[in-house]
Amino acid sequence: AFLGAAAEDLAFVDNATTGVNAVLRSFALEPGDEVLVTDHTYPAVRNAVRFVCDPAGARIVEAKLPFPPEGPDGIVAAVKNALTERTRLAVFDLVSSGSAIVMPVKEMARACRDAGARVLVDGAHGPGMLDLDLPALAAPPTFRVARPVGS
Repeated sequence: AFLGAAAEDLAFVDNATTGVNAVLRSFALEPGDEVLVTDHTYPAVRNAVRFVCDPAGARIVEAKLPFPPEGPDGIVAAVKNALTERTRLAVFDLVSSGSAIVMPVKEMARACRDAGARVLVDGAHGPGMLDLDLPALAAPPTFRVARPVGS
């Protein structure tokens, strides 16, 4: 009830970085593929993305978000502008750790899905800060929110 999700749709992990790693390491990347992050991506997550991209010959593409943001449209536009036909996965924070910006993840995920990319959302800072309804945020099956145990 706390997350607005069915128990069978959740998996608990030690922490959000472990959850992100589990998804990234199970995602098959090939040379030339791209993984989209933003300039607000949590550093440990960015390192995990680099860890899976480098040996696969994939590349990290960074969307530069407007700061301070004037609204969600600028953030979504920055994501759309960074997407290419090679984007296979986009990794976003639900709430940016460094700036506390609540990202418009539903719209970001929709833009990525429309471009043929899957989406991974690091949602570590959402529970307890935001009223969450995960199914409403989700664009199944390409969107999941990781939540650390005990938070």
